[in-house]
Amino acid sequence: MCRQCTEQNVRNIKPLVYVLKTGIEVSKQNATCSLLSLSLIEDNKVSIGSCEVIPPLVSFLLNGSNHKR
Repeated sequence: MCRQCTEQNVRNIKPLVYVLKTGIEVSKQNATCSLLSLSLIEDNKVSIGSCEVIPPLVSFLLNGSNHKR
């Protein structure tokens, strides 16, 4: 994957991480679904991991409502 593509992926993922950290529940649900969709593309997996998305995602999944579980 080219460096430019990786940088663009990171720029697209960071706002979703911000929403996971600071958004309301419905926004966090939408960000989670977006990250799931992005993760289906192999090139995005490394970018998602490098954006420190795992801790806020796990926190949201553990502490959110039963609706998304």
